[in-house]
Amino acid sequence: GVQTKSLELSAAVAARGEVGEGLVARLNLPPGRYDLRAAVADEFSGLTGTVFSFVDVPAFAHGPLTASGVLLHRAHPPVMPANPLADVVPFVPTVARAFQRTEDVRAFVRFYQSGPPRSSSVRARVIDALGGSVFDRRTELGAGTFIAGTADFDLPLPLTELVPGDYLLRIETSIGEAIVERDVRFSVVR
Repeated sequence: GVQTKSLELSAAVAARGEVGEGLVARLNLPPGRYDLRAAVADEFSGLTGTVFSFVDVPAFAHGPLTASGVLLHRAHPPVMPANPLADVVPFVPTVARAFQRTEDVRAFVRFYQSGPPRSSSVRARVIDALGGSVFDRRTELGAGTFIAGTADFDLPLPLTELVPGDYLLRIETSIGEAIVERDVRFSVVR
């Protein structure tokens, strides 16, 4: 099936700067793999643009351990008229992937467990363009951290410690034989 979400941005809202870094929309999808296609059209100039991507929606209730994707968010986000994800995450994610060293950006992952809660060690690594690890941190998520089967992990990106360049943030955890790994690419500028 196909789901469509339309957003309309008035010139007045754009002029006031209420868009921030992008528009946030929500699609409620059952578990599976999807093609995501987004298009934008400027009715005044006639310019259009499109982007295509794949989205995996995990079956969070199945398996001993699953995780959301990595959401990047700013500690002090730009003003947005509303957060359509407010009942899911307590922030507005950013689509930006290039950051200045002075910015306060965080990486968020929600982990899901089925069955009785168990402790889990989370490893967060930043890997540079040459494949070297330039940041490595382990955090213990105790069994008591998992409320109703979920635990949130929110890591400040170590931007001040990184030189300008391209990076991969890898967040991984395991319980027994179940291993979960999530990645996001980002760049540091200036």
